[in-house]
Amino acid sequence: MKPDAHGIEKLEPPAQAVSIAAKEVARLARTGPDKRWAAAVDTGIAEARSLIKPRALWMPLTEDGLDGIFTGGTPVEEIARKGKCWAFIATIGPAVEARVREHFDAGRYLEGVILDAAGSVAVEGVCDLAEGRIAGSETSARFSPGYCMWRLENQRGLFTLLHPEEIGIRLLPSMLMHPLKSVSGVVVRAPTEDLLVPIEACDGCDANECARRRGH
Repeated sequence: MKPDAHGIEKLEPPAQAVSIAAKEVARLARTGPDKRWAAAVDTGIAEARSLIKPRALWMPLTEDGLDGIFTGGTPVEEIARKGKCWAFIATIGPAVEARVREHFDAGRYLEGVILDAAGSVAVEGVCDLAEGRIAGSETSARFSPGYCMWRLENQRGLFTLLHPEEIGIRLLPSMLMHPLKSVSGVVVRAPTEDLLVPIEACDGCDANECARRRGH
């Protein structure tokens, strides 16, 4: 896998390489650890795996690149400038979303909810694979627009850098992405203490389930 003319690297792993943890799917689908739903969760994961088309792009960021994706100063920008930083975008394609709609239209609500959850876990699994390629065994963290005071409008800068249209991702006027099961952001490689979001930023944020959340 070599960078293209823009310094962009591309990953297209097989579906079987993407982690879709049953415990996380159950948490998102709110079925809990109840054994009554275990078979339905396993079926949803198998269906998701048959539908996903994992893809990811990334590139290292220079100072100019950082200037293009951050405006106004945010905790994420401060973290990004302390280490080595890459812009990335990942997707599992549109097929899971289409099948979820089919389930709901047919009144198969449990199947739709579980499949939707499996798709969300799958796209994070693609991000994990990309981050592993980027950072190797070094300490790293990833952050996305819309979190930690990083404005969603800065998606435009990421799209300008990465040209994700080539892997089927479009930016909508709402700043959401299509396919919806897509994630963009930055991966930062730095010492652990430099990757921590300031506690005061978390104190003023209501994203209580954020994996990066810190508190007193």
